[in-house]
Amino acid sequence: INAEYMGVILSSTDPQQARQGLSQLLAQTYDGSVIISEAERVPVEGIEEQRNAYLGDHIRQSAEFNRKREVMDLTRRTKVPQEHIEKLQQEFQCLCLNRESSSTEPLAGITVPKFLQCMQKIGINPELMNLEKLFLVWDTDNNGVLDFKELTFGLSELFEASAEDRLKMCFRSYDTDDSGRLDVNEFKIMLKSSLWRHLSFSFQHLETEEQQIESAYHSIDLNKDGWLDFTEFSIAVKANRKLSSCFESAIKLEGITLWHPKDNRPVMIPLKMAKHCKLCGNIFTPLLHKYHCKFCGHVVCKDCSPNQRLMPLLGYTIPKRVCEACEPMIDRMVQDGLTPPTSPKHTTLSNIKHTFIRNLSNHS
Repeated sequence: INAEYMGVILSSTDPQQARQGLSQLLAQTYDGSVIISEAERVPVEGIEEQRNAYLGDHIRQSAEFNRKREVMDLTRRTKVPQEHIEKLQQEFQCLCLNRESSSTEPLAGITVPKFLQCMQKIGINPELMNLEKLFLVWDTDNNGVLDFKELTFGLSELFEASAEDRLKMCFRSYDTDDSGRLDVNEFKIMLKSSLWRHLSFSFQHLETEEQQIESAYHSIDLNKDGWLDFTEFSIAVKANRKLSSCFESAIKLEGITLWHPKDNRPVMIPLKMAKHCKLCGNIFTPLLHKYHCKFCGHVVCKDCSPNQRLMPLLGYTIPKRVCEACEPMIDRMVQDGLTPPTSPKHTTLSNIKHTFIRNLSNHS
């Protein structure tokens, strides 16, 4: 009966409809007029509040269940220890924090700029691969962002694979039209990297860079069909010790870190540049002091930043001042288990006056 009771509340879009559904459920179950009359007396506000509470619990439990299922699936398919997948998942959630939006919802994944930063932090030389094309290869659902599963599978293929497989992934990253071979233009893009320019060192005696690149291309094209397939590409790389060594040394997925707390710290707007509060718009004066919100980096007044919050995700070991616009996002991080709650919430001295004035204006 409890499951059916909760089901009625969750499936109802209107409080009145929920109360009517509860009356019918009780009538079918107990067939008692006393119980029905008691159900009719349940206040609509109480049902709506209870429904919201059920929905909130249901959403949190579903999200936690999906996270655990994703971890178990990735552990099974990548052979990486579960505790490390959980660590990477939490770091990925930190990467997806969106401080530039008014929404408290985290981003669905990481975009190209954050992906490039992430790969450099891991230790992938941007000169070695076309990382922007690699992003498109790993983005299997073609939605423009990499979710945690796509990123983990991609990194697993990159790190846990053989040197030959890593070489294939590199070849594919420069194959911009997915034809399975490199044309002259794609080869030119590759040789813009100082690392890949080793392939044309034998032709430095030629006058122009264009001649050097074309001569290198034709020398690698062993069957002279005007294209470079993977076999020809592989032979050329393995013949160059400098290049081949880049694919021999593997990084274990267990040893990487996607994110560090200080990576999430915002750029602080210089106090001298701020003329007015970012939130309320009041002009700063000698009596209206400037403060930094340590979560977004904007300059605000004391009335718009009354609280201090714990933010270990930003590398702060003690509570720091935050503005009122950022507090909902920090609350969401607490709900998601990404940061501990500040208990009791640290309150600045101005918060007492600020709260009093706000409550007074609400009652007037």
